[in-house]
Amino acid sequence: MRASTPPNVVWLGKRTDVGILYGAMDLTVVPSQWDEPFGLVAPEAMAAGVCVVATARGGLPEILTGELAVDLVAPDAASIAARVGQLLDDTGRRERLARLGRAHVEAEFSLRSAVCGAEASLCTALASVPSPSLPPSPESR
Repeated sequence: MRASTPPNVVWLGKRTDVGILYGAMDLTVVPSQWDEPFGLVAPEAMAAGVCVVATARGGLPEILTGELAVDLVAPDAASIAARVGQLLDDTGRRERLARLGRAHVEAEFSLRSAVCGAEASLCTALASVPSPSLPPSPESR
């Protein structure tokens, strides 16, 4: 694969400074070919304020919803390249989608959102559980 890499592509290897790298990107492409349940690359990029183009596979349609769904494409090179080209040619639209993506991640995938969702699920589950019948306490006799 590296032998056929274009000269403007750099293989960086394992990195721990991905936040800095996202800050240098115009957009992020997530070209999933398999049905990965929930990848982290798309929400990480969105949280960093980077526009994401992704294939409509696996959990990605659950991440890019609403207006962001326009950036879901078929899992083939022509569809990906067409959408990337459109966004690279339209800085205003790319930046607007990046802002929408960041707000979406903060609203749907933040720790606060996860805790509120878990709490709501637990409350719903507990509401359907009957209260146990306890014998009267000795003090009430």
